[in-house]
Amino acid sequence: MKPILLLISMLCFFNSVAQLNYSLDTIQWRADYQLKPEDFKGKMDSNSIFSASSGITLYYRYSILADVDSFSFKTYCIFDRQASWLNRTYLCENLMEHEQGHFNIGEIFRRKLDSVYHNYKPRKYFIGEDLKALFNSIKVEMYVFDADYDIACARPPDPAQQKIWTKKILDMLNEY
Repeated sequence: MKPILLLISMLCFFNSVAQLNYSLDTIQWRADYQLKPEDFKGKMDSNSIFSASSGITLYYRYSILADVDSFSFKTYCIFDRQASWLNRTYLCENLMEHEQGHFNIGEIFRRKLDSVYHNYKPRKYFIGEDLKALFNSIKVEMYVFDADYDIACARPPDPAQQKIWTKKILDMLNEY
């Protein structure tokens, strides 16, 4: 039995390490922090139709507890400065508001993931697989919502839609 527990612990450790393979130049989402132009350090994609791109990532860490029937976890929403860029030619208040919206969307879905993990009933020996499947499901939801946000507000830029979506996103943040 001990070799199985050791193997499970090692797999969980390596999964956690893999989840942390991100640039150290990151910002973890905080309610008191607003993105600034200097946070966008990545190389601009000259082929992009967008004025900016925010490298927003959700990730999680977990560990299976000794009884193998329970686990602990931590979820994160980060902004990767090196994966984010903006075209300073189009820099304006609306652009920064829009990019902050992407970061806030990431945080909404991080909170959703946190809630899903809290309500998850562990299946012995399948915790890692289940957490990954739940994570992937939430990530797909986030990508769809994020794409809808861009379609509504960014192409072409629509300040009126941006205001509507900013309110919607802030309401959702307050909901979770």
